[in-house]
Amino acid sequence: PGVSLTGACPSNAGIVDRVGYGSANCTADWGGNTTVLTSTTSLFRNNDGCVKSGATSDDFTAGAVQPRNSASPRKNCVQPPRPASSATLVISELMRDPVNAESMSWGQWFEVHNYGTTPIDLNGWTIISAGSNQPDHVVSSSVVVAPGMYAVLGRGADQARNGGVALDYNYFTGTSNTIWLDASDFLMLVDGEGARADSVAWTSLPRGVSVALRDPALPHTDVASSAWGFSTSTYGDGDFGTPGTANTPLADVPPFVSANRISFSGRTAADAPIPVGFEAQVFASLRDAAGIVIETQFTFEALTPSVASIDPRGVVRALSAGEARFLATATDGTARIHSLIMETPSASTTAQYGNHAEFGEPVDGDASDDFVIRRPQFITSWNGARGIPNWVAYNLNATQIAGGQDRCNCFTFDPELEAAGFQRYNTADYTGAGAYHKYGIDRGHLVRSFDRTSGSLDNARTYYFSNIIPQAADVNQGPWAVMENHLGDLARSQNKEVFIYAGASGAIGTIKDEGRIVIPKDNWKVAVVLPRGMGLADVRDYRDVQVIAAVMPNVPGVRNVNWQTAYQVTADSVERLSGYSFLTALPSKIQRALKTGTMPPIGLVDGPYAAAEGSELTVSAAGAVDPNGTIVSYEWNFGDGTTATGVAPTHTYALTGNYTVRLVVTDNDGLVDTVATTAQVRRIDAEVGLENLEALINGLVSGTINRGEANSLMVKVNAARNQLARDNVNAFVNQIEALIREVEAMGRSGRLSAATVERIRFEAERLNRAVVAAQAA
Repeated sequence: PGVSLTGACPSNAGIVDRVGYGSANCTADWGGNTTVLTSTTSLFRNNDGCVKSGATSDDFTAGAVQPRNSASPRKNCVQPPRPASSATLVISELMRDPVNAESMSWGQWFEVHNYGTTPIDLNGWTIISAGSNQPDHVVSSSVVVAPGMYAVLGRGADQARNGGVALDYNYFTGTSNTIWLDASDFLMLVDGEGARADSVAWTSLPRGVSVALRDPALPHTDVASSAWGFSTSTYGDGDFGTPGTANTPLADVPPFVSANRISFSGRTAADAPIPVGFEAQVFASLRDAAGIVIETQFTFEALTPSVASIDPRGVVRALSAGEARFLATATDGTARIHSLIMETPSASTTAQYGNHAEFGEPVDGDASDDFVIRRPQFITSWNGARGIPNWVAYNLNATQIAGGQDRCNCFTFDPELEAAGFQRYNTADYTGAGAYHKYGIDRGHLVRSFDRTSGSLDNARTYYFSNIIPQAADVNQGPWAVMENHLGDLARSQNKEVFIYAGASGAIGTIKDEGRIVIPKDNWKVAVVLPRGMGLADVRDYRDVQVIAAVMPNVPGVRNVNWQTAYQVTADSVERLSGYSFLTALPSKIQRALKTGTMPPIGLVDGPYAAAEGSELTVSAAGAVDPNGTIVSYEWNFGDGTTATGVAPTHTYALTGNYTVRLVVTDNDGLVDTVATTAQVRRIDAEVGLENLEALINGLVSGTINRGEANSLMVKVNAARNQLARDNVNAFVNQIEALIREVEAMGRSGRLSAATVERIRFEAERLNRAVVAAQAA
């Protein structure tokens, strides 16, 4: 009445009903238009005018073509009279506007109570309310309310969003056309036979406080009556109510509920459980009705102190497995409960950890600032003066990485450090560092969290501060992360065994200038890569190992820098920067090649050797190689004062003994390698020596001496043989010495050359020494 039908779509409180038809443009406001009217048909609201679903096109039907000369008969559209149900069930509690739910629509709920002696199943029952656009809802699953017990029905089952209430049934249908507890409304429950079990009505309900029935025997249709009271105990996230339990204690006036609301961040219920013995931080914010943050202070209280503690800065420490509840209270009295799950961490049963210090622990000139902790997952060296680790060492292979393990995000001071008396800090000491220093600062891992995901304890230990450094976010999330992914892919995708050293050097200040936690100047990493299952014992030369090293400046602005082109260095440059020596378990020449990144030639000889005194020995370096060039020289030293060159020279040792044979190879880059072996020179066998003399004498007959002279020499050789057979060594020696004197005389007369005389004398004297030595032995 009194409303113009021109201009904007009418929407004020004076309108009793409104219907769009034809070309009306109020579709959005009025729930659509009817089908088009014609000159021969009319449209009738269904159920004799009593249907009003809010969807106009569904509410009207065109009748058959026939004369209509009078109005339709009058009908009173109200809830039809219903018989009373025999079910012993009442609506016992109502929550319209929970402060701590994500929104009113998420957190509304009501409770029913079975005051009888038999179970009642609500499956097939109907929920009816008076709100507009709220069709009746039929319960579509079994909801059994045991005698004397309660059931909670609501609009949203997610406890992280609904204020922490556990529903027995969720009647939210996914659209706004769902049962809604309006500010002024009624609620009716109808059983499966259409009979009314209970109904209540109200004109107002408080915010953040439920109204609850004192006694089901009392008349209670009017929620404003004395049969109802206000809840005074809290549930879930801190609203007042007793969903699913007895409605006590109740008050005649509602408790104080601030117009403001607390929200939580940091550690939330959506995150992984906090492992027992580890910590995480909770942040509270106070917001007004518009969601604007209000500056304030909070106090925290652990409501389950046996499960977890909480300090004044919101740092939670898990003490035992279970659900922990914390009360946050703002200065203005606004309060809210926050719930988190604590769990007992488990160590991996599948990870195969190698010796983290397989190639030696890093060492420097001052061990006093290295407090070393050795765990199954990694080794770390703590620097108490800097408040950060010097380095970590850890093995990485595919067995240590598993899908599905959540990041712990549970940064905790290492209990071994605390037990040793080092100054303790917690994750809150990092909080606000980015704002203070005006660039992002992360709690940066040295052992990557993802590399320890085959067990929750394995992952959690990577969050000890003995593995964490203040790292510029652009580094940690940029080139450092890319390098971590590269090494992880080597282990997982290429089946490599990787041994990693990571650390930090220098200083550019301390976190928030508090003097406790040094912000390092540089981050560094050295990785040793081998085939899966290989280790120190499998390294024969530097070709068996790949070493990857990098130094990254701990500064902002480098997120997109390519670490391989900008930051990859040699391991020896990391040594110079850090002051630590790496790979100390390797032989020095392999260390040198790997640390400098050079590729010197690799010497290889075919020794050790064995030969008889005076016999010719051939040595060979044919197996020597130069991976990136050619070998240009081979220099031999036989250990008896003589040398030679070439790939395979010959040498004759004059005296028995054990000799060291050394080879130095030089490549076209001027790089060298030295290898050594042994030569064992034994005394010649007597018979072999006599045969050697006979061969020399027979060789002189053709043109050097005549047969008679040769026979004279041969007589002495045969005589020596006969004396040796009688075991007469002295006589043997005398015969050989006579032969030497006769040969020398031939030399003086010019019959034999000096070289021939020397050759025969050498063989003869060597033979005498061998026989005398054999007798002595």
